[in-house]
Amino acid sequence: MTGNLTTKTQPPATGVVDTLAYDSTGQLTSNAVSKGASPLANFTYGRDAAAKVTSTTATGVPAGNHTYGYTARDQLCFIMPPSCHSVPQRGDTRRTRRHSPDIAHAA
Repeated sequence: MTGNLTTKTQPPATGVVDTLAYDSTGQLTSNAVSKGASPLANFTYGRDAAAKVTSTTATGVPAGNHTYGYTARDQLCFIMPPSCHSVPQRGDTRRTRRHSPDIAHAA
């Protein structure tokens, strides 16, 4: 698919370049980070049939692999460890927000 950003320098003075790849539908599939000829990190994105990101596999960075899940309403639910905790939204007992407490501390 044309029109997608394929390279970006982060920030320009550092010489660190992101090289982005996409599938035939224009969804991001990978990001290779390098400085000159030296690879620094690589991120690969797994997607489900609805094109939602379901996993991130990373090399060159600590704790780089993540798995993502979604609620029946397609709300993102981080799965670390592999379970989600349902928390009522303030003032609205009909809706829930899904999160993992581990993610709040990892960000």
